[in-house]
Amino acid sequence: MIRARLAILRNSGSMLRTAFREGVMGVCVSILLCCMLVVSGLSATAQGREQNDEVPEAFNVKYVASFTGPGDLHWTLPPKAETALRIIAGPPDTSPHDDTMKLPIAVVTDSHNRLLVADAGSLTVHVFDLTRRKYSYIDVAKKGMRSIAGIAVDDRNRIYLTDPRQGRVFILSPQGKFVGYLQEQRANEAYFVAPIGIAIDHARGYIYVCDRDRNMIIKLNRSGHVLRQFGVRGGGTGPGDFRLPIQIAISDGELFVLDYGNQRIQRLSPEGKFLGQFHIADGVGLAVDRSKRILVSEPTLHRVGVYGADGHLIKKISGPPPAGDSLDPSGLWLSDRCLYVAGKANKRVDLFQVGNYSGSDCHL
Repeated sequence: MIRARLAILRNSGSMLRTAFREGVMGVCVSILLCCMLVVSGLSATAQGREQNDEVPEAFNVKYVASFTGPGDLHWTLPPKAETALRIIAGPPDTSPHDDTMKLPIAVVTDSHNRLLVADAGSLTVHVFDLTRRKYSYIDVAKKGMRSIAGIAVDDRNRIYLTDPRQGRVFILSPQGKFVGYLQEQRANEAYFVAPIGIAIDHARGYIYVCDRDRNMIIKLNRSGHVLRQFGVRGGGTGPGDFRLPIQIAISDGELFVLDYGNQRIQRLSPEGKFLGQFHIADGVGLAVDRSKRILVSEPTLHRVGVYGADGHLIKKISGPPPAGDSLDPSGLWLSDRCLYVAGKANKRVDLFQVGNYSGSDCHL
């Protein structure tokens, strides 16, 4: 009898210990599952925040100003800033040569805070010194140019202008004096057929030119020596080939080419290796920001489209106020957070601020 009771007690203890262990394990498993759910939720929240932060951080867009000539310079600063600037730099330029833009086609800024606008209608480069509030101009016809399609500046602020009619790239000093052509010093003939877009990699010292009619991108050094040619004669539709390339932009060494004839944007390495592409319906101007988001001027859509690397549309930048006034974008230039849009039909340059608005000095 006693032995039977002891056996029952032993079995009961065993059952209690098993139940206790299973209960503890169940609690532990429940706690572990809760922790996993919390971590998963936090991770999803963080990812959601990252996804939500991408677009507003890079492409908050605010219209700043528009101008058609030097007479618009004085519209862009607050009264107190304007007064301070007049004390430091003197009154705005009132030169009788306050000519308006005829056909602004390309735009760039230099390290002296000067805005340079290539005007194909008057064969002029309008120079707006935004710090000194002075206007000047360069009559490029007197330098021997017959057309103008693209503009760029190097790390010494020398000005490069493409002339597709003559197949040349002109180099001017910062003051507008003719320096020479972008070619080997001993060369007598123009190397290009119809140069259009031009971009300079300041960090690496390379110059890239879109030779539209040769269907190629030409890579040169500062001395005009040809280092590489991207594309094939006669053009092509394959990766790394072009049909009528007209614009090129650089971001962290990578090249972005507006391949007009193939209606696409191609991304290449500095050596011309194909890295990716996406197709577009329209495009004549190109810029790329530091995050490699691609801005394309789309005149038939009256907008600047902002695209991700895979071609998805992030933002549509439409015309400035008043409502109903539309963009007619051609050349684009992005300097830090300041986006300059040259408009041929509107005969003006529009300035937008992108990204974080605080602390910006975007003004004309």
